[in-house]
Amino acid sequence: MEPYREKLILTYNHLLEVHEELLTRTINVAMTGELEDIHSTFKPGDTFQFDKEMFRGTSDQNLKLLLDLHDDLENRMNSFANINNITEEELEDFEGESLDNLDDLSYNYGFKPKYRAGEIVAYEDCGDYLIGVITNIPLTFEERKQKGYKIEGLDNTDQVYNIEYIDDCGVLQHSHISEENLEVYLQALSIELKFLDRLSRHFSGETLLNEKLLSSIRKGKIYLRNKKTLKDIGD
Repeated sequence: MEPYREKLILTYNHLLEVHEELLTRTINVAMTGELEDIHSTFKPGDTFQFDKEMFRGTSDQNLKLLLDLHDDLENRMNSFANINNITEEELEDFEGESLDNLDDLSYNYGFKPKYRAGEIVAYEDCGDYLIGVITNIPLTFEERKQKGYKIEGLDNTDQVYNIEYIDDCGVLQHSHISEENLEVYLQALSIELKFLDRLSRHFSGETLLNEKLLSSIRKGKIYLRNKKTLKDIGD
């Protein structure tokens, strides 16, 4: 694949992340503002599927601006994907490679991942202490070559882990973290983080989750509140 097309796909992958994050933030604004009374009716363990259409007609000017911004981003993303004929297969091939820049960009050609998919880890991100599950580990240099991925211009943004965690509003989020900033979390999980144990078993291959359900969780369509567990998933 030509470098130019690679950059197009990486850019679109990043836009997908921004699109999901913006919707999550919009829901959070609504639930702490105009819909605060509804927010207070939820009990720990409740699930709810959100759709931005629920917020149409709001009198909150900030919420209106966020909805307009999300609509505009969605329309432009659709145009971008259509103009460039970006396929689902291409997006899957480059999943996890749309990463934030790190300070030291040197690539370690002898790198071998220390941690495994499914491990529960602790780390700091933007000053916050977080606990999450490793959902994707970086490839070694040899694995990249075997899969036919680009090997020119590599830096250490190609050697970070994808971690999924639950934010304070009960929404599944993700971080990209380098190995030296991770440590295995060995303590018992609090009730608010019990869903991470289920997520861990999914990514370790022990007990798989329904992919449609997981997709809905990732898109912020299922509201987990602060208990961060799903009755529908089970133990």
